[in-house]
Amino acid sequence: MGSIALCRLAISGTAPRWDTSTENSSFVLEAKRRGFTEQQCARLSGWFTEQQIAAVHARPSELVTSSDNSVVNNLAANSSERVCTLALKLRRPIWDDSVDYRLYVSEAKRRGLTEQQCAPLSGRFTEQQIAAAHVQPKPSITDKVQVAEVQRLLIDLGHLTGRADGVVGPRTEAAVKTFERARQLPPTGTVDDKLIVKLKEAQQAKLARAKSDEAKTLAQLREESRKVREETRKGEARITGLKKQAEQLATLRAQKPTKQPVRTDINFGNYHALVIGINRYHNLPRLRTAVADAEAIADVLKSKYGFSVSTLINPTRTQILDRLDNLRAKLNRTDNLLIYYAGHGWLDNKADQGFWLPVDARKNFRSEWVANSSITGTLKAIKAKHVMVVADSCYSGRLIRGVQMAELNDRSSAYLKQMARKKTRVVITSGGLEPVEDGRGEHSPFARAFLNALNRNDAIMDGTNLFNAIREPVMLEARQTPEFSNMRFAGHDGGDFLFVRRK
Repeated sequence: MGSIALCRLAISGTAPRWDTSTENSSFVLEAKRRGFTEQQCARLSGWFTEQQIAAVHARPSELVTSSDNSVVNNLAANSSERVCTLALKLRRPIWDDSVDYRLYVSEAKRRGLTEQQCAPLSGRFTEQQIAAAHVQPKPSITDKVQVAEVQRLLIDLGHLTGRADGVVGPRTEAAVKTFERARQLPPTGTVDDKLIVKLKEAQQAKLARAKSDEAKTLAQLREESRKVREETRKGEARITGLKKQAEQLATLRAQKPTKQPVRTDINFGNYHALVIGINRYHNLPRLRTAVADAEAIADVLKSKYGFSVSTLINPTRTQILDRLDNLRAKLNRTDNLLIYYAGHGWLDNKADQGFWLPVDARKNFRSEWVANSSITGTLKAIKAKHVMVVADSCYSGRLIRGVQMAELNDRSSAYLKQMARKKTRVVITSGGLEPVEDGRGEHSPFARAFLNALNRNDAIMDGTNLFNAIREPVMLEARQTPEFSNMRFAGHDGGDFLFVRRK
């Protein structure tokens, strides 16, 4: 319970003194336990002015009096306000006829002051309290029907429990006081016509609040209904899109590519792959499918295409750069190298630079990241004739030169020889300069499309055909657009990467 509410229950409604009635004794004890004095609680209650509080707690010794025979003369030196303060009772604006205060009553009367005149001078009472003390109070309601009406109103407002028996007893009086305190009125416990008026006003206010709450609830239900309809509409659109996607995928599966036998007179060279997958980042949000994507792709490249695969799972920056340096020293001009990266990426707009983020990367510590320029420089220096980088990460489009690869329909032997002869530095990315989706299932949308394309190929597939097989399924499933082009500043000379299926 708050201190203000506590003090309103502990302080008498008619004077800034503790309420000594039995029913409120527990509130008085709690207020004292919290260290409140009568003056402090009276201020917190908000019922009394500072003048009223000071007047009640003034000590008789504050008056200019004397114990000798000139007491009356000394009393005359006091102001009327001070005389009235001690001439009236503490709780009611009437003369205090006790032995200790008769002298002050006499002095007030000597000055021609009546009780009604002295009461406002004391500063302890309101005009309503003064008027109530000096008029004949109206008799309280005794009719059982009216009392029962009061009780029903109290029950409806939550201040009384049980049934309305039409009898004014302690239970009803306590409920009336509770109601009066809730309305910040002096707790009299009196059952009269004024109480009925106040109870009906409170009931009307309650009904108005209930009506307002009902209107708000109805508005909320309407808004929720609108949202449900909107979500249903989106869901139906999504289902339609998925059905269309399924039809397109079925069409793609039905369209078997023209088989091209592996030409024995073309030297495709040896195939190597560095496959990187990072899930368990130390300082960045973890990914769900990057490692599974990397492991599945490494398996397909090794088992179906004869790649010599090197796999890095959750590597550091040093481990990535060391493995690239090893490949630089190891590969020769007839080799092919595929680098597949699945992990976090970052784009520095001001520097126009993209980064791969290794497992120990920290936010804003670029020295711990792998810059695209470092990858490009290493791949430019590697002797391998054909290099393809496949990046399934955010903002991976910075690896791309910005010129799309030309669409070539001819996949003849002459074309394959030409592509095998020319130096190749190409990139396929899962998205441009945009965030890309981590997988909701076993693989990311991009990795799933990449695996499907590799598994469906049963002859020779160049990078352009691979990209065409990936692009549409990814766009249908995720809000990202794969890109394919030659690598920026890495020495591309018009060739293409060839995937040769092993029998």
